Amino acid sequence: MILIEGGCGVTLETAKRARRAGIERVAYICGERTICPRRSKIVGRTVWRRSGIKTETIVMPEVGHGYAERFDPFAERAFEFLERPESP
Repeated sequence: MILIEGGCGVTLETAKRARRAGIERVAYICGERTICPRRSKIVGRTVWRRSGIKTETIVMPEVGHGYAERFDPFAERAFEFLERPESP
């Protein structure tokens, strides 16, 4: 699942439902000038992890609530994280 500038208010129950639905990883794509990078890291270490879901926060430098001019590299990083095979 990819969340862009959102999803930081997820509850433990919502995260558990996402896990039961098959979600294994969540990638946050955040603008550097917003609260998203900090909040997504906190929610990743607490709510998502407690639900068995791995997270990664990808930060677009010098961006607020919007997209980087060259968004593709950030999307590629998110998909690489989501598709990364599990370590044995």
